[in-house]
Amino acid sequence: MKLLTLGTLLFSLITSVSVGQDLKFSELASKGKGYFKSYETSDSCLFKIGDKLKIGQPSSGNLFSFITNDFLNTADNLSNKISNEQVEIKQIVNIGNSKMGYHVKIQVIGGQGKYVIKLEDAIASGELKSLCMTSNEALQQLKKAKEKLDLGLITQEEYDKIKAELAKYIK
Repeated sequence: MKLLTLGTLLFSLITSVSVGQDLKFSELASKGKGYFKSYETSDSCLFKIGDKLKIGQPSSGNLFSFITNDFLNTADNLSNKISNEQVEIKQIVNIGNSKMGYHVKIQVIGGQGKYVIKLEDAIASGELKSLCMTSNEALQQLKKAKEKLDLGLITQEEYDKIKAELAKYIK
């Protein structure tokens, strides 16, 4: 009985420590394998457990290359039937090793089931629609805000707030 309680306590402690952390792309190797509560991608987009995402289009014909229904990628990749499905992030996991490198996979759940997404690759290929704007999209938004400021439709304070928000996307 005591052994079971100690084991349960130890598992709970380990789980809470590894799940309670944030992870950035630049820290993949230094933090190593584990579960995280948020992940900042290589293009500074922040993903958190509970975020809602939208599946894009397959990058390889009618099959997704970076979205599967199996964490180890031993199952068949999913078909275009899940395109445009809204999903919710349930887990964020850093996997790999120092020799082969590390990458982040997220487990999501949607209307048609649970999926595993190799995050950076899925965003780059368009299989997953990013939460963030591209640099060009942010620049266009900023130009529109500047025009509104010049026309007197928004205040300098409103413009400065918009500029500060968009600046993180502009490279």
